[in-house]
Amino acid sequence: MKKMAIYEPAMCCPTGLCGVGVNPELLRISAALAALEKNGIKVERYNLTSAPQEFVKNAEVGMLLSKGVGMLPVTVLDLYDDARVLA
Repeated sequence: MKKMAIYEPAMCCPTGLCGVGVNPELLRISAALAALEKNGIKVERYNLTSAPQEFVKNAEVGMLLSKGVGMLPVTVLDLYDDARVLA
């Protein structure tokens, strides 16, 4: 199965679409990810606040994060049974 994992900086909730001031860019990203899922690509989003263990589980993401949170977001694609990291 085709998969995409996005490792995002700390946000108030998993999608960043909560509260009174919703960032339009996060809304656009959520819509784009929903379209990908509709077309058969499994999308997982990990936010540093709610899923820090996921950042540790992926060695490449952990290595990038060790350089600072400014490296986020990181996108990992697993389209051909081998994951590719895009920072």
